[in-house]
Amino acid sequence: MSRLPAVLIALCVGVVACKAGRKEVPERPWKAADGAAGSILQSAGVPDGQPTRSATPLGGKLRTPYTLKAGRKASVALYALEGEAVTPSWAAPGSDPAAARDDDLRTSWSCSRIDEARPCAISLVLPEEAEVHVIRIFPGAGASHEEFKAHARPKVIRVHTDAGWAEARIKRGWDHRHILLPAGIVTRTVTLEIAKTRPGRSDSIVHAAEIELFGITGKARGPLEIEPRAATVHLDGAAWKTGDEESISIAAPGFIELVDGNGGRRRLLRGTGLMGETGDRFFLVENLTAADCPAGGPVTVSGSFTLVDTKTRIFWDVGGLGGVLEPVFRHPEGIGFATAGWNGTGRAAAVLVEGHMFRMPADREGAFTSDADLAAWGFTESARPCCASVDESQWTKSCAPASGSKARKMLGALEGPDWDAFWKLAGEEDWLSCPLEAKARMLVFRGQGCTATASVLATIDAKGGIADWRMASRFRLGASFSSRGLVEAVAGGGSSILRIGPDGKIEELHANAALSLILPPSCTCAPP
Repeated sequence: MSRLPAVLIALCVGVVACKAGRKEVPERPWKAADGAAGSILQSAGVPDGQPTRSATPLGGKLRTPYTLKAGRKASVALYALEGEAVTPSWAAPGSDPAAARDDDLRTSWSCSRIDEARPCAISLVLPEEAEVHVIRIFPGAGASHEEFKAHARPKVIRVHTDAGWAEARIKRGWDHRHILLPAGIVTRTVTLEIAKTRPGRSDSIVHAAEIELFGITGKARGPLEIEPRAATVHLDGAAWKTGDEESISIAAPGFIELVDGNGGRRRLLRGTGLMGETGDRFFLVENLTAADCPAGGPVTVSGSFTLVDTKTRIFWDVGGLGGVLEPVFRHPEGIGFATAGWNGTGRAAAVLVEGHMFRMPADREGAFTSDADLAAWGFTESARPCCASVDESQWTKSCAPASGSKARKMLGALEGPDWDAFWKLAGEEDWLSCPLEAKARMLVFRGQGCTATASVLATIDAKGGIADWRMASRFRLGASFSSRGLVEAVAGGGSSILRIGPDGKIEELHANAALSLILPPSCTCAPP
C-alpha cells in the first residue's frame, strides 16, 4: 500500500502549573449566544425545583454547533451536571424520561404531542442551582438510520430555565448536537420543550436518546464508564461502499458500542474505533468517512478524532490530528495520544491542558518518526495500540503453530466448492491452534484477506470432532477474547462480530459490526 510520508501530531492531555501570579479564570469555549460575558442571570428561585414553562424570553436564538472544538479558547472547566429527568406537569405524557440519561443511544425518551397547550417536553431537575452553559442532545432514536428517519425528530427546541426561555434550531443529522446557552445562566431546572419537529416517515412520535447538561458550578454527574476491551463498532450496513469514483470507498456510519458478558450492547457515540486502556480518563475515538485508493497512487483516508473525557463526559472535537488509520500512540500515563499521519512532513502540533484550558504550542518543524521524537512529548514506541478492542498479539500469546497436513486431516470431512477452493490456497504454514475451555480448541488459517475464502476458523471439541466453523477474508481477535470470546470476521466489504462459546459453538453475535473499521479490500489487495 502506497503512503505519503508520515507526520506525527500529538494530543497530550495533562495538567501543568499555571504561570506564577496568574489567576485561573476559565474562558467560555464559544462566544456568548446573547448577553455580556460575566453577567449572571439569576434564577427566580423556583420552589422545590419544579420545572416551569417560563414566560420570560431571554432574547435571540441559541447557537447550536455540531461539536465542541478543542482549542486555545476551549475550557475544560466544564463538566456534566447531576440531574433527574422528569416530565413537567404541563407537558404531554411520554415514556420513561430516565431513558435519556442511561448512557445508551439504543434507548430513548419518546412522546406524542397532544396539542399546543400540552407539548412534548422533558426536564432535568438539578440537586442545587448551577451555572449551565451547554446542553448536549441526541435528537432522535433508532438502531439504524432508517429507524432514525422513521420517527419524528426535534427541529426547534424551546429551552426553559429558571431565568427565562430561548429557542434553538437543531441541525439535521444522526449524531449528537449541542445547544449553547447565554452567558451566566444560573438555574435549578432545564426543560426542553419540543416546539417543532421534523416528520417521521412512519410516525409522529418524537424521540431523544440522550440529554446531558454541562456547567461550571453545581453537583457533578458521575464519570462515564467505558471498558475499552469490550468496545465494538456497529455499522449501518456494509462497512464500505463504492463512491462516485471507482477508487473511492465511503465508510458506513459507525457507533461505538460496549458488549457485556451476555452479548448485550450499550451505544455511546459515533465512531469507527476506540483507543485507550482500562481505567483511563481519556479515550480517543476515530471516525472514518472515506478512503481513496487509486491504482498505483497514494492512499488518502479522511476522517476525524473525538477525545472523550470520561470525568467531565465531554466529547471534544480534536479534528484530524496527524491522520486517521495510522498508528496511535497512547501516553504511558494515560493523559494523551499521538498519531503518525498521512499529511506529509514539515509539521507537528501538540494540544495540552494547562489548568482548565487547552494550550496549543507553536507548530514544530519536521516529521516525528523516531523514539527520540516521541520521547520529546512523553510518548514511547512501545505505547502503540491499534485500538483497545483489538489485540492481534493474542494470536501468538494464546495460540501455537499447527501443521497444515494435520489440520486438513482433522477438517477433511468438510466438503463443497468453497472448501475445494480453500485447500488449493492453503498451505502448510499459517495454521494456529488455540486452546478453549473444556479441552476444546480453535484451528485458524490466517490468509492474506484478499479472497472470500482466505481464512478459516474451526472449533474442535474435546473428542476431536468438528464443533463449528466459519470462512472469511480475515479474522481478528478481540482484546476481550479470553473473557468474552469475541472475534471479528471480515468478508469482502462487510464484517460481523462472532462469539466463540466454551463448547466451541460459533454464534454471530452482531451482523454489520467490527472491532474497529479497517481499510477496504480495494485499498489493500491488488486487482485480479
